[in-house]
Amino acid sequence: MSLHAAGPRQAGGAGGYLFGPGAAWFAFVMTASLMLFDYIDRQVIVSLFPHLKQEWHLSDKELGGLVSIVSVTVALAGIPIALIADRFSRVKSIFVMAAAWSLASISCMFTGSYGQLMAARAMVGLGEAGYGSVGPVLIASHFPSRLHGTLLASFLACASVGSVLGVMLGGVIAVHWGWRAAFGVVGIPGLLLALLYLKVRDFRTVALAPARGKTSQGSGRFIVRQLLASRTLWWLCVAAPAQVILVASVWAWLPSYLHRFHGLAVDQAAIRAALVVLCGAAGAVVWGAVADRMAARSRPRVKLQLMALLCTVSAVVLGFAFGASRLGLALSPQAQFDLIAIGGFFMACIGGVVTSVV
Repeated sequence: MSLHAAGPRQAGGAGGYLFGPGAAWFAFVMTASLMLFDYIDRQVIVSLFPHLKQEWHLSDKELGGLVSIVSVTVALAGIPIALIADRFSRVKSIFVMAAAWSLASISCMFTGSYGQLMAARAMVGLGEAGYGSVGPVLIASHFPSRLHGTLLASFLACASVGSVLGVMLGGVIAVHWGWRAAFGVVGIPGLLLALLYLKVRDFRTVALAPARGKTSQGSGRFIVRQLLASRTLWWLCVAAPAQVILVASVWAWLPSYLHRFHGLAVDQAAIRAALVVLCGAAGAVVWGAVADRMAARSRPRVKLQLMALLCTVSAVVLGFAFGASRLGLALSPQAQFDLIAIGGFFMACIGGVVTSVV
C-alpha cells in the first residue's frame, strides 16, 4: 500500500486556491451542505424519544442506544473508510457515504421494532463514518492555508446547524405526521445533494514513497508510527473526545429534559433545544476565527491554549446550570435555560480548531 497526499497546486492555483476561487467555494458549499444533512439525519431522532418511548415502551438506556450506535459505528469504521478515500477518489467516496446514510435514514421510517431501528441507525453511522475526516481534507486542499481554521470551523458549525434542524424538524414533523415521517423528510434531500456532489472537482494524490519494498512509507505500520509519535495528537485524542461527550450529551438529552422537567410540549422542547444547538454553531465559527487571528499574531500553540480555556468555561457554566439545585440554589426555568445557552456557545469551540491543528 502506498501513502498518498495532495499534489502541488494545479491549474488555476492563483492566490493559493487549488482550481481557483469559484471551484473552491462550490466545493465548500457542497461539502458543508452534506455536513448539514449528516447531522440532521443523525440528530433527528433525539426529539422523537417521547414518541418512541410511548409507542415501544423503551427505557432511557434503550433510547440512548439509538444515538450511541451511530457514534460507535463512526468510531469503528471511520479510519478504515478514510484510508480507502485516501487511496481513491475523495469526491466519489463522499458521494457513496452521503447516499448510504441518506438511504439508511429513510429506511428508519419503515422499521417495526426497536431492533430494526437500531440496525438502521447503525447503517446511518456506517455511511457517515469517515465523512468528518474526508470532508475537511477536501476543503483544505481547495483553499489557501490562511483560511483553513475559519473554513473548517464553519464546516463543523454545519454539524451544529444540522443538529438544530434535526432536533427542530423531528419534533415538529412528529407532532403533525408521526415520528416515521420525520426520517423520510430529512433523508431525501441528502440523496439529491449526493448526486450533485459528483460535480465537485477532486485533487490529485501523489505517492509519498514507492509502493514496493519493506521500507515503503506507505505501509500501515509507518502510518501508525507517525500517528503515535505526535504528543500533541495524543493529548488531542484524549481531550477532544471528552469535550465531544459533553456536547453530544447536552444535544441528545436536552429536548427530553425540557419535556420531562419543565413540562414543555414535544415540539416546543425541540425548538428550545434547537436554540441551544444554534448557539453552539455560532460559537464554533466565532472561536475558530478568534483562534486563527490569535495564532497569526502569536504562535500556533495559542489555538490549543484558547480551546483549553473555553472548554473549562463551558464545563463550569453548564455544571452550574444543571447542578445549582444541589448547591441549594434555585434557578428559574428561564435562568437555567439562559445559562445552558451560554454554555452551548462555549462548548462547541473545539471542532474547526482541533481539525486544523491535526
